[in-house]
Amino acid sequence: MTDAQSRPLSLLERFALSRRLAGYPPNVCMIVTYPSGSALPTTAFLEKRIIELQEHFPTLSSRVDDARTTTPRITLRDQIWSPSEILQEDTYEPIEGDEKAQVTELLIAQKKKMVKDEYDVGTHPLWTVTRFVHPTKAETSTGYIAVIIDHIVSDGRGLLALTGALLANDISNLPFEKRENVPKLEDKVNIKPSISYFLPIVWEKLILPKLPAFIQSYFHTDINVWPGKVYRGSRKDAIPNTSIISLAPDFVSSLKIAIKAKGVKTLQPVLQTAFATAVWSVYRYTVSPFTYVAATPRSERDASLGHPYCTGNYVSQNKTTLTLGPKEDFWNIAKQMADSLSKPNLRSHERMAIGMLAFVPDGLVTAAEPDPHRPTKWEEFFLDSNKDGESWDESISVSNVGVGKLPPRATDLIWSQTSSPFGPPMAVNAVGHDGGMRLALLWREGTVVIEEEMKQVEAIVLLVLQNIIDGKGDATLEAFTKRE
Repeated sequence: MTDAQSRPLSLLERFALSRRLAGYPPNVCMIVTYPSGSALPTTAFLEKRIIELQEHFPTLSSRVDDARTTTPRITLRDQIWSPSEILQEDTYEPIEGDEKAQVTELLIAQKKKMVKDEYDVGTHPLWTVTRFVHPTKAETSTGYIAVIIDHIVSDGRGLLALTGALLANDISNLPFEKRENVPKLEDKVNIKPSISYFLPIVWEKLILPKLPAFIQSYFHTDINVWPGKVYRGSRKDAIPNTSIISLAPDFVSSLKIAIKAKGVKTLQPVLQTAFATAVWSVYRYTVSPFTYVAATPRSERDASLGHPYCTGNYVSQNKTTLTLGPKEDFWNIAKQMADSLSKPNLRSHERMAIGMLAFVPDGLVTAAEPDPHRPTKWEEFFLDSNKDGESWDESISVSNVGVGKLPPRATDLIWSQTSSPFGPPMAVNAVGHDGGMRLALLWREGTVVIEEEMKQVEAIVLLVLQNIIDGKGDATLEAFTKRE
């Protein structure tokens, strides 16, 4: 086997693999809506395109070798996957008159695919495509295309590009990549932690937990980040749940005009602040002071560095700590978020956080009764670091892949990830397109939040965004969340 055919997983790729081995596969899903089954790309078209995409982007025909060892590798197969191994035909169970509920159910069901322990990443494709039609009115009722990919081989922005290529009329302008030219994130981006960044984390995460409990108590400096140590149920056993917020094109246009008038250039800090405001409003009495950590995954994908068009995991993450209260001003918080997201010096720290994965303890786990979800010390570390009762490091993650173009004949598009016990108690996946903006809200039901409360969060987010458009004068959190 030559180097061109195989290379070690990057740190982020191995983290994605560890999540899968630990029992929580990190699938990323895109649902594209068509007005009718007759408007869907045909099976023949999709079969041909699946072959073409693997010829353009060889990572799509890869597998993971030695997955349960300390040296997993991504390997180019001798032959591409056949379309029959990737493409599936299916019907959906109709929910008449409620398109949002229909797409939500599809998202939930699709994210459950490729999750069983027997789904072997060494022998199965790392991506799938499903063509959905109505069970009795296939030609005339709404149709859907679902694309799922494992985070080992792509990220949210990569999936958006892949879905566009899958459904485009013509892809003759796309590059033909070579496997040996596809770099790991750390090959081209400096993610090595500095000593000043490295030492406090090693102390807190690796050394302090090994000391006796009575000694640990003298050194713990936990910030009580919402939701603190509030648990209704287990992180790991809770069932993932999803809901959707849809923003119309005119609403999004008005929102952009309003925020620019307030000196905020992009939607991301405003979305983060709207969700922070809503979470504070619903859960304000659970922790005091209300310290809230907002995480924003950031794309490091850069064609000038040789990064591929739609494959590879190239992400870092910004974290911004906010203190929320009734008299805090919405726009001051939004500008704090915007400032945090735009500071070049913070970008290096965001990358160092990914580089810290190099210091996760490694080695095979030896036990009298082996746990299939703990083949190496990586899985052991992540499972043990996310125990019930432990404080949360983040309150929310809002991942925005930007603005995409709806595929030909399509009427809508939304993306979402599998909710993880290794992440914050809630997350948001955002995408913009010709049809407006779609936000998928994710949580693990009953760990910290429940569906009824998430509906309250949704309603307050929409209220806050409407107040922005209306130019409401009193912008305190108290006023912005008060219904007239």
